[in-house]
Amino acid sequence: MPETPPQVAIILPFRRANATSERCVAACLAQDDPNLRLILACEDPEGKSWDDPRVTVLATGPTTIAGRRNQALNAAPEVAWYAFIDSDAFPRQDWLHRGIQAFGRLPKDVWAVGGPNLPPPDEPWPARVVGWASQSFLVSGMRGYLRSQGTSRFSQDLPTCNLIVSGPALREMGGFCEELVGGEDQDLCNRILSRGGRIYFDREVVVYHENRPLLRPFLLQRLFMGYCGVLPILRRHPRLRNLYMLAPLVLVLILLGGMLGALVEPAWIPAVAALWGSFLALCLIQAARWAPPSAIPLTALALAVGCLAPGLGTLLALLGVRLDLRSRNRNDWLRPAQGPSRVEERKDTSPGTCPPDSPGSRIPGIPSH
Repeated sequence: MPETPPQVAIILPFRRANATSERCVAACLAQDDPNLRLILACEDPEGKSWDDPRVTVLATGPTTIAGRRNQALNAAPEVAWYAFIDSDAFPRQDWLHRGIQAFGRLPKDVWAVGGPNLPPPDEPWPARVVGWASQSFLVSGMRGYLRSQGTSRFSQDLPTCNLIVSGPALREMGGFCEELVGGEDQDLCNRILSRGGRIYFDREVVVYHENRPLLRPFLLQRLFMGYCGVLPILRRHPRLRNLYMLAPLVLVLILLGGMLGALVEPAWIPAVAALWGSFLALCLIQAARWAPPSAIPLTALALAVGCLAPGLGTLLALLGVRLDLRSRNRNDWLRPAQGPSRVEERKDTSPGTCPPDSPGSRIPGIPSH
């Protein structure tokens, strides 16, 4: 009797294997769906192998996350669904079952399903305060429900640390835009919406996602988001629904502009002090809402960093300041890598196609659920 082909491929991109990625691999292989395929798109496997016939290891070489994911798509062109997760996350055991079950009860124009990215139960304190801060609109905008088990709803975009996408739809759209160093998941979601598809947030499709610890790892992560993930997305998708991405930049310009104005005109100092005081007070109020009393000061600091750093990153990109992005896509900040670490020069882009945004076009071949 022929073997039943897998209906879903989990795609996990990472640079080097370490304890964090191992945790994710183990949780993916422990899913309720026994008929799955796990594709590890690794920059440099260094001879690492996993003793499980469901695992495929791809040596992608230096490329963007989108490039690694596209190589994984090419390695599994037959599956009905692609499930995406990050190496610093791990899924709940019913993740795949819940996600595919959601496709079955939702309308056929739902092409992507995701869910909350909850902090792991064993998360250390410096990362826990970042998790509390991430539930606030100051860090997550109107999408704080992604960081908690909020109400299920249709969404404009979901991150690829927890996203299950229709295989035929994703293949027809051409996969991910490899030229994007960051924001490739927002680009994909924008293309889904532009082509008539919908995206659904299901509160039961759960992964646990490690937060970057306060201060430096979180600061660099947020700075990178603004530097690489705002202007390229707005250029590719100039729509009103994406203008919220400029909010951190506007805030940074107001606060920095006020400071510069006060240097020129001392009479502005009281107004600028009140402006900064109001912002810091708002951080404290939001910290008191989401964090326990003992964590309010550090959570307020995380809120300030999480709110301002993306705006500063966008400003640096506008000014043409070049940042070193070599450490992007590493999770060594959490657990040490297996074997000696090697730092290589990163490319800002990788060769490959960037699928167009085609408003109004329809995707054929959506599988029946």
